[in-house]
Amino acid sequence: MKFKKTQTFILIAVIILAILGSIFFYYKNADDKVDVDVADKRDSLPAGNGSEKTAAIADDEGKDESQPETVFVHVAGRVKNTGVYELKNGTRVIDAVNMAGGPLNDADLDSLNLAEKLHDEEKVYVPKVGETQTDTNAVGMQPSGTDAGKVNINSAGVEELKTLSGIGDTLAGNIIDYRNANGPFKSLDELTNVPKIGPKTFENIKDKLTL
Repeated sequence: MKFKKTQTFILIAVIILAILGSIFFYYKNADDKVDVDVADKRDSLPAGNGSEKTAAIADDEGKDESQPETVFVHVAGRVKNTGVYELKNGTRVIDAVNMAGGPLNDADLDSLNLAEKLHDEEKVYVPKVGETQTDTNAVGMQPSGTDAGKVNINSAGVEELKTLSGIGDTLAGNIIDYRNANGPFKSLDELTNVPKIGPKTFENIKDKLTL
């Protein structure tokens, strides 16, 4: 009788343990499924549901769109074709020099930081070797000393050319057109090759000119 009671007790204990084990595993698996479901829902959230990641991406895209794609830069001095050039935003001084046809043989490129990035409305001035220079707002340097106060016919715009005696809108435009068609002036007296600028006009202004 005692043996049967012992067997019955052991059997009941095994059944209870089995039930408790089943309950434990059930709730454990249920918790795991909830975690996975929550993770899946977060990953599948559509745009516009307050996702911080989506908002950050949108902000970055907005910043990129606000940046100009191109910049306008004035390239002057000892390059083959002076003038204003449109360049991709983020390009460097060397790109502007090359866009202007490259440097002339007497250009002093060592005086420039060719790796410097360009900004809109900037001026790049390429001096000639041995040219006396002083710091200005331009990338590179502008002439000073004996050339101070003179008009550089290879880089001057219409308004600067018009400061010369006898040079108005028409003649200033002719100088720039000639320069764009033939490249920088090689000598001051080459200015007489410009339409409507004769020897007399040249004599009146030659002391105010530089290359």
